[in-house]
Amino acid sequence: MNLNCQMQNSDWDGLALGALTPQAAAPLVAHLRTGCAECATLFAKSHAAVLALGASLPGQAPSQLVEDKLASYVSKTKVVAMPAPRRGALSPWLLAAASLAFAAWMGFNRPASVSLPVSVPVSAPTSVPTSVSVAQTAEPTRVVDPNPDLQKRIHELELSLAQVRQQGIPAVAQPPLPPPPSEPLVVKVEDPEKDRQLNLYRERLQQLEALNQAHEKRLAELQQSRDKKLEQLNTRLAGLEVDYAAQKKVIDDYRNAFRTIESNGMKQVELASVDRAAQNSSARALYSKQGGLLVLAHDLPKLPDQKCYQLWILRKGSPSIVSGGLMKLDAQGRGFLQSPPTPALNDATGFAITDEPPGGSVIARGHKLLFGAI
Repeated sequence: MNLNCQMQNSDWDGLALGALTPQAAAPLVAHLRTGCAECATLFAKSHAAVLALGASLPGQAPSQLVEDKLASYVSKTKVVAMPAPRRGALSPWLLAAASLAFAAWMGFNRPASVSLPVSVPVSAPTSVPTSVSVAQTAEPTRVVDPNPDLQKRIHELELSLAQVRQQGIPAVAQPPLPPPPSEPLVVKVEDPEKDRQLNLYRERLQQLEALNQAHEKRLAELQQSRDKKLEQLNTRLAGLEVDYAAQKKVIDDYRNAFRTIESNGMKQVELASVDRAAQNSSARALYSKQGGLLVLAHDLPKLPDQKCYQLWILRKGSPSIVSGGLMKLDAQGRGFLQSPPTPALNDATGFAITDEPPGGSVIARGHKLLFGAI
C-alpha cells in the first residue's frame, strides 16, 4: 500500500455518496484506475458506510464504521462542536440526530448523474476489508460485502459518464492565443568573433567558386581540344583504311601476277602502238589457263577525266571480242591489269587496249591504241 499517496485526503465520502460534480469526481475515479490500494480502501470504506447507513433501522446503534463517518461529518459540518467521539461515546439521541442529518445531507447533495472520464472498472485491492458489520439488533447480524457494491458503484459512475458524454460537456475555457506576428521577428545579436569567422568563410567560398570556374573553363578547353584531336585522328584513320584497302588490292594483284607468271603453260604477247596518240607506248600480256591474265603497260598517255583504258580479248568463238577489264594507271604512265582465269583465254587470238568512257563499255567503242596478236 502506498502510505504516501497525495490523494488519500480527497473527498472519498462525497464520491461514494455521488455528491461531487463531474469535474471534481473525474480525477478521483481516474486515480482509482491506477490501482492505488490505500485510496481504494478509503473509497471502499466510504461506500460500505453508505450501504450500512441505508441498512440501519431507526433506534439501532450504527456500526463503528458509520459512527466514525458520522463523527467526521459532524466535525466537518460543525453540527456539534466537539472532536469525533469513540465507539459508544455518542448518546442514542445524538446518533439519531446525526444519522438523520447525514441522511438528509446525502439526499440533498446527491446529483442525478455524474460525468467521469473512465471506461475501465477499478477492482478493489485484496487488502480492502471484505465485510462490514452492521449494528447489532434483535435480528441476525447482516454482513455486507463492499467489493461487489464497490464495483457496481464505479460501474454506475462510468455509465453516468457515458450519458453525459452523449449530451455533450462544455469544453473548458482556454485563454485565446495571441495572433501571429505579421512579420517574422528578427533578433540580431552582435558577435564580432562570429562575424569575423563568417567573413573568412565568405572569402574562402568566393575563392573556391573562382577556382571552380577556372577548372570548369580549363576542362571545357581540354574537352574541345580532345574532340578536335579525336576528329583529326578519325579522319586520318579513315584515310589509312582507304590506303590499306588500296595496298591490299595491290598486294593481291601482285600475288595473282606472280601466280600467273609461275603457272604452267604461260604465254606472252607484245602489244604495239597502232595510234599516233600512243606512239611511244608499249604493253606486254601474260596469260595461262590456270594463272589468268596479267598485262603490264609503259608510257601510256594521260587520258582526260571522262576516259579510261580498257583491255579487250580477241577470240575465235562468239562473241569475238570480250572485255578483259579496266587498266590502272599511275602518275608515270604505267598501266597494270590482272584478272583470274576466264573461258575467253582458252581460244584467245590477240589483245587490244582502247580508251573508253569512265567505268568501261560493253563493246569496244573508243580508239584502238595498242594491239598484239598471238
